[in-house]
Parts: sequence; structure tokens; C-alpha cells
Amino acid sequence: MRLLYISIFAFISFTSYAQFDMLSNLSNDPNVRFQNNPAARDSNSFVIQLPVLQNSNSYIGVSYGDAITTDGTIAKINAEEILQHLSSNNHYANHTHATLIGLALHRKKWSIHASYGYNLHGYGTYSDDMAKFALEGNAQYIGETININPDILLQAYHNLQIGASLSLSKFNLGVRIKVLSGIEDISTMPEGTIAIETGTQNYAWNFDNNWRLNSSNALSINNLNDIETSFSRFNATPITENLGIGIDLGITAQLTNQLSLSASILDIGSITWRYRVNNYSSTRKDSYSGIDLIDYIDNTDDIDLSDTLYNILELEESNIDYTTSLPTRFYAQLEYDISDHQRVGLSYFQMLAQDPDLYAIAINYSQELGRCRLYTQYTYSNTSPVNIGLGAEIRLGKIGIHAFSDGITGVFDPINSPWVSHRIGAYIRL
Repeated sequence: MRLLYISIFAFISFTSYAQFDMLSNLSNDPNVRFQNNPAARDSNSFVIQLPVLQNSNSYIGVSYGDAITTDGTIAKINAEEILQHLSSNNHYANHTHATLIGLALHRKKWSIHASYGYNLHGYGTYSDDMAKFALEGNAQYIGETININPDILLQAYHNLQIGASLSLSKFNLGVRIKVLSGIEDISTMPEGTIAIETGTQNYAWNFDNNWRLNSSNALSINNLNDIETSFSRFNATPITENLGIGIDLGITAQLTNQLSLSASILDIGSITWRYRVNNYSSTRKDSYSGIDLIDYIDNTDDIDLSDTLYNILELEESNIDYTTSLPTRFYAQLEYDISDHQRVGLSYFQMLAQDPDLYAIAINYSQELGRCRLYTQYTYSNTSPVNIGLGAEIRLGKIGIHAFSDGITGVFDPINSPWVSHRIGAYIRL
């Protein structure tokens, strides 16, 4: 049963990070909005983007705090809490992005920009049937077939971004091209599954497997009792064999003197993994009907009763290059300036790839107070119906500093909050 536990919980062992960051789209400062929309343009200026850190996390069903308990320094799976909080489809999605340095030159009709950053993200899904089967056994599924189809991704990569924007009357158009260098990846084959039927006689198991786990520079499975992971959260070395391309597209429109609209699609693209690639596949049909104890009576030889799945799953190893999509996401923002100092907005967010079930809608408000602008937001997401966001920006001469949280409760209890997104950063405007 070890592979089932690995499939459900392997990604929990890492702090993998899908990106929301909705409140910052209301910002009155284009250098803040620029992170999520390449069409956001400042007036004539040269901008040095100082480090920006974004971290987002969401879950449906079992939280990290439910699934893992600690006994001193030892982390353990909490089966009772997992079974109590199961949803029909349990989900984790996380993202960390760090822009380390960026430069932008803005002119009246155009701007160009470049930046360098680091991404670490992942997601995982599993069904309630999978968790119950792993934790409680198959007696509850007599005469039924269940599909064990865990979907796992843990991924880290560097990105070099080059982009431009153009002003056309009341519209601004922007594009960013990203050259990606993958560091490490652990991911399952799309739509892979392990189907298990429990027979009505003797609880016999019938397997129909078509499942593959891919890895680049991160995972080694010698057998189901000998699994080694080398996934490091922050690797400073790009790996040029793992190359990819990403594209960001954005638009802003000034509809009236007070009403504006913006939209963007980020991370359209993929990475092809070629460095230290290992693929572990189980693609076979088989059955298991138990053991006959008569075979062991009067047997003086050593008896080795290994886990049955070791032989039935029969992982086959290969070294085939593979490709994973980027976490493509969509933002839309409608804004209305109540006055020079107040703004209200309506925001929408949707994951389009890797985790397309994740979406949210938000109502936000900002108020300027001297050099400082304060933000608040209410968000409804499909992971949590009530989320309160807070944010602030301050300008100190040529320096701008901002901090946003789309789910403020996540500051105090991040592992049990179903919607968490934080961002902090700064820039120098010359």
C-alpha cells in the first residue's frame, strides 16, 4: 500500500507554492499592478524593481494541519482527521514567486522592461475513495471499481523576462516573454489512473493500471521500500537542459474618466524536462486473490510476505523527456474612481491550466491618506466563501513600498487557512 500513501501525501512533504494576488490589481500605482499585467504603464520614468515576494496557498477538503501531526520532531499522518475532513475531490494548490531584480523604461507611447526571478509551485488532488482505500482498506468497496487517480506536481524554475507595452489612445497593450530554466520537477502523467475492482468472492483485487510518475533531478525509486527525494526548495543553479518558454499578455482600457478595465493572461507555455529524467510507470492488468496458508504449513524455509502491491504495480523505469504546462491564470479588474482619493473595484481570478478548478471573485476598496494608500477586500473563492484582504502602499521620495494579503487570517494560521495570498515588494522610480 506504500505507493498509495506516496501518491496522496508526497506533495505535502514539501512546501510547494497557485498564485492569486488579486487585491494588488486595484492599486493606483502602475508599478505595483505591473506584476500581474504587462500592459500597466507608468509615466515617463526609469524604474528599478527591487525584490518582490509572492506566496499563495489554497486547499479543498483536508488541510495540511489536518493531515500532518507532529510528535516532537517527527511528522506523522493523522488518519482520523483526514477521514473526518475528506471532500469528494481533495485539492492543494500553492505558489511562490520571487522577482529578484527588474528594470523598466517608460516613455509617452511605449515602455520596455526586463526582470529575473524564481518560481516554486505545485498542486495535488486525490479523491475521497483513494484516501479511504489507503487508510481503511477495500472491504467497503466489494463489487465496486474505484479509480485511484492522484494528480501531483512539484516544480521549481528560474525565469528571465523581457517585455514591452504600447499605448493606443485609450488602450494599453503589453506582452512579456519568459525564458525558463527548470531546476526540479515531480509530476504525474495527465489523466493517469489506477483502477481497482474488489471482487464479491474472497475480496479478490483486479487491477487496471495506466499511471506514470515523472521526475527531473528530484526523485529516485529503487523499489517501493527504497524511495529517495532530492527536491530542494530553493536551488540557486539554473539547469539549461530543462528549457521552456512562457508568455504574459495584458490590456488596460480607460472606458470613461472614472471607469477603467484591465485583463491579463499569465504563464502561457511549458517546460520540457531533459536533465536526470526518471519515469516510473505501471501499465498492466492483473489480479490478486490472496494467499493459501496451506503453502506455508510445514515449510521450513524463510517466509517473506511482502506487500502485494510491490509485484502487482510492478513499476517500470525509463528515461524519457517530458513536458509540463505552466500554471496559466487569468485576471480581470473593473475599477471606478469615486474621487481622486477613493477607488472601488470588482476582480475575477481563474486558473486555466494545471489546476483549472480554482477561481475567485472579489470586491475591493482603496483610500488614499497622504503618502499612504490603504486597501481592503472581500473575496469569494471555491475553496472558501469568506476571505478578508488588507493592503497598504507608501511612497518615500523615489522609493515605493507595498504589502498585500488577500486572506489576512492566513498570516496567523497559514496551514489551516483555505485561501492565503501574500505579497511584499519595493521599487525605485527615477
